[in-house]
Amino acid sequence: MTMRIFAFILAIVTLAAGEAHASDDAVAAEFFRAARAAYDRADYRAAALAFEEAYARSPKAAVLANAGLAWEAAGENARAADDLERALAGAELAAESRKKASDHLAALERKLGVVSVVAPEGERISAAHAVDRTIPARVHVAPGTLDVTLRRSDGKTLTERVTVQAGEVRRVAFEPVPEKPHDASPPAPPAPPDAAPKPAEAPPPRTQRTLGWVSIGAGVVFAGLATYFGLAGVSANSDFDGSGRTDAKLRDRAITDRTLANVSWIGAALFGIAGVTLLVTLPDGTRAAPQARVLPGNVR
Repeated sequence: MTMRIFAFILAIVTLAAGEAHASDDAVAAEFFRAARAAYDRADYRAAALAFEEAYARSPKAAVLANAGLAWEAAGENARAADDLERALAGAELAAESRKKASDHLAALERKLGVVSVVAPEGERISAAHAVDRTIPARVHVAPGTLDVTLRRSDGKTLTERVTVQAGEVRRVAFEPVPEKPHDASPPAPPAPPDAAPKPAEAPPPRTQRTLGWVSIGAGVVFAGLATYFGLAGVSANSDFDGSGRTDAKLRDRAITDRTLANVSWIGAALFGIAGVTLLVTLPDGTRAAPQARVLPGNVR
């Protein structure tokens, strides 16, 4: 019975994996439409987040530039400058769009500072709104004093407090992780000739277990978002009916919430199935008790 259940789950995951890539553009289009609707009703923060979600699924520089302009309209200039700078990093933007994005970025950078973390490369830093950015990293920040925190590969964290002026690029360089000293202890005596060598122990599949619980946690988060947006859509639709079905803003809000609910249910299903499969396929004796995790993912 267990093998039949596993075969069923594996078939679902295989089918979902085959369709996931093809559906990325469709999901991105849904987020883009939701972003436009939010922008039209002046909910600029929701629009920026939805544009970023669309970009994450189908990376197009124009979408990221839209996110930057929405952040600017929402009054979050540092986030706006980060997205505009990333959108301008490649050559994808058309000439007119590039000029508009460049003009807005230049105006923002006159009011902002930049924290530039250059070493050690490959590790992660957090500063202001930026969380877990891979080094090297440039983060636009409001002028003033802030903490830049490095999360090292050995699990330790280092924090440096810096002060940044408007128009200034503040360079921050952390020391690399020191190498471990060589073990000076004497070598172990050789085993007796008749002693059979011990077989090497296989390391526990921690990565697979971790990915399994992370996927399940992400599925739970998406399910919560789907429930929230579903209820919000029902409420907005009820208000729209109460207005005699004449309030265009209520109609757009109901459509947007329903769209976000559908997208969230898709994410919940994909992450949930993937997490269960990863945990089911763990070798016997390596399945640990679940640990609750809260993952980012709220798009509103």
